[in-house]
Amino acid sequence: MSLRSSQIIVILLLLLLLLLSLIPLQITIVLSLSLLSLLLILWLFEHKNKTPTWIADSNGNRCSVEHFGSKEAAQKALDSLKGCTYCTNCTECLDCEFCTECKYCTGCISCWMCTNCTKCEDCEVCKDCESCYYCMNCKGYTNYRDIDE
Repeated sequence: MSLRSSQIIVILLLLLLLLLSLIPLQITIVLSLSLLSLLLILWLFEHKNKTPTWIADSNGNRCSVEHFGSKEAAQKALDSLKGCTYCTNCTECLDCEFCTECKYCTGCISCWMCTNCTKCEDCEVCKDCESCYYCMNCKGYTNYRDIDE
C-alpha cells in the first residue's frame, strides 16, 4: 500500500471515530459501512494490477517469487519438482500434473494444496491420501479399489 493510500485510510478512520461520537447510531452504521466500502475499493484498486513474477521450467511448471518470498526460494521450489508438468507453486513433488501449491506429492493430477498424497486426482487440501478422487480436506484416506488400475 502506498503512503498516499495509507494516509487516506488513517484520515477516513479518524473521521469515522469522530462521527461515532456525534451522530445517532443508525446514521453511524450507514456511514461506517460506506467508509469500509471505500477502504475496500481503495485496497482493490491498489492490488488489481499486481501480477506475480513467475519463474518457469521447460515442463510448464512455474513458481511465483511473491508466493515463495524471493527469487532464490522460488527457483529452489521449482528445482525440487521431479517429472512434474504444468504445476504451480508446488514443492518437492514427483510426477504430478496441473497441481497447485502441493507439497511432497507423487503422481497426482489437478490437486490443490495437498500434502504427501499419492495418485490422487482433483482433490483439495488433502493430506497423506492415496488414490482419492474429488476429495476435500481428507486425511490418510486410501481408495483401495482404484490402486490396481
